[in-house]
Amino acid sequence: MKFLYILVSNDSDIFYEQTLASVHSLKHYNPEAFVTLLVDDKTDKTLFGFRAEIKKFIQEYKVVPFDEKISNKERSRRLKTNMRNLLEGDFLYIDGDTAITDKLELSLDEDADIAAVSDLHARENDSYHVRHKKNNADKKTLGFTLSLKDLFFNGGVIYAKDSPKARAFFDKWHELYLFCASRGIYTDQISLNETNHLLGRPIRELPGTWNCQVREAYNHLYRVKTIYPLLCQAKIVHFFGSGIDGKREPHPLMRKDFFESIKRNEKIDERSRQIICNAKMEFAFAPETLDAKMRFPLFFIYRQFPRMAELLLKEKKTHSLAVIYNPKFKASEFVIQGITLPDVEKIPLHFQNNRLNFALYGLFLHLHIFSLAFFFRYSRKTRKKLKSLCGDVFCWDCCSLQEYPVLNKGLHSARRKKVFFWNPLSRWHSFPHFIQKQVDFLKNQNFNFYTIEAKDAQAYSLELVKNVNRKCDEPENVSIRQDFYFIGKEKKRKETISLLERALQKRGFRTLFYLVKDKCDAIPLDENVRHSQESACIVDIVDENQSAFTLRPFDALFLKRKLLTNSWQIEQADFYHPSNIYIIKNNSLAGVEDFMKEPYREIDPQIIAQYEVNQWLQNFPGVSLISTGR
Repeated sequence: MKFLYILVSNDSDIFYEQTLASVHSLKHYNPEAFVTLLVDDKTDKTLFGFRAEIKKFIQEYKVVPFDEKISNKERSRRLKTNMRNLLEGDFLYIDGDTAITDKLELSLDEDADIAAVSDLHARENDSYHVRHKKNNADKKTLGFTLSLKDLFFNGGVIYAKDSPKARAFFDKWHELYLFCASRGIYTDQISLNETNHLLGRPIRELPGTWNCQVREAYNHLYRVKTIYPLLCQAKIVHFFGSGIDGKREPHPLMRKDFFESIKRNEKIDERSRQIICNAKMEFAFAPETLDAKMRFPLFFIYRQFPRMAELLLKEKKTHSLAVIYNPKFKASEFVIQGITLPDVEKIPLHFQNNRLNFALYGLFLHLHIFSLAFFFRYSRKTRKKLKSLCGDVFCWDCCSLQEYPVLNKGLHSARRKKVFFWNPLSRWHSFPHFIQKQVDFLKNQNFNFYTIEAKDAQAYSLELVKNVNRKCDEPENVSIRQDFYFIGKEKKRKETISLLERALQKRGFRTLFYLVKDKCDAIPLDENVRHSQESACIVDIVDENQSAFTLRPFDALFLKRKLLTNSWQIEQADFYHPSNIYIIKNNSLAGVEDFMKEPYREIDPQIIAQYEVNQWLQNFPGVSLISTGR
């Protein structure tokens, strides 16, 4: 079975971006899907550059010519009502204003030639015919004989078998649509249902999960009990592009600005991709998991009563992400303070300082009485703040593995909980078995884990992400004071680093090397930044067992400084260039003089941006910082 999309679009609308997003979601869940794209001749001429991106996802492409005078709206309807006769093979037609949310495997009876979902999930003899005054008026104008008290089908998702019966149906539908258009009625749905009525109702009903028309639940709250269970199990969510108005919309895919952003940036970035591929999880105020047993999910009131939703769901703040960090970890604090996104709130953990409280915390942690451990661990202000969080929470390697169950006692209202490990997990415990046990326990508490360490990702089934740093503005007229700059802890490498410094000095280079023994030897982070700015090359010496990059390569990348490193893995980095990065091999500095004489090669700004903390957060898996009304 083919999956068919129809596209009639120009540079000024968002139909291309909507269709691209839908196809993207289809391929995400159905990578082997055979996708057909049917376009008119005018649209075909515009599909170049970014607008040709959709062709990467399709296997069949067909162009249909039209008279120049026919409008885009009518071209779209003519293609749709005649699509069965323009293509070979069975297909499932899908509107562009949709998101696919599951694998699509359709099972129908052999004699099913056409199938669709009822419009607005209405049943026979319900209030559909009363509420839809326009359909009644159109029916009267056209002299149609169908009854709106009967099952009325939606045209957003249609299965069509390659059979004489299906082709005859589309012949009649196309004929009736042209008649409607001649009377100034350009919607195709009333002609679809009149055709079904005249031909003895051959359309079979598909389950509502194949075309979940979720906007109906937002528009008429009494429909929530019918539509919400369908949303929980939905395979295709239909957002109704015709309803896009940019006001109080409960989902990014209902907002025009979401698609305009894709148009403006000429790409589906990581942030947008996460929204498109996790569409069921992106409704404003929705819980992390949609539970079909819930009688009336309050997040549906948002569109009609946004202030009440904010009050009842305790999300008065505009922040969609709370980043929790430990201010005792200075590198984390330094990077996090560089976050300027308006949707992000930075929350430092403050602890109770007296010894008695610390002892009681340790006791209750050992006894697994986490609620009491939470009380004695954190300050009153921190406890209150954590309990108030109802959005997404991002824990930036803020505590030991043992402490996350304690922290979790304050996050009972959090929507999604993410933990980002910025260091190897061996930092917290030396026994892999204990680490795995703790990670598994926390996953059952709805934590999601991410790491920059490939070894940890593989060993403990964590998601691997890129490293991150803060980009500082470089002052004007900065002068280079040293050729090579290094700062780092001794960590049993004092001799290696001392030998490197002497070898560089013997070659006539100016060096500034800081070996930090303990916290007392550490220099302020702003001083480290200044030394980096005043250096021609930054030195990076990594441990043998370290798989992730340190911050030094990103200091060099952001400041446009050269890098000297012993990390052979950096050759695989997307920002690697041999003119900018010298890799020490076999303890040799051969050719380092020529390396330093070569000019610095500029790196693509888009590559650099993905490691900067603000862009990195926007691209982070499952994080949505585009305004959704939250």
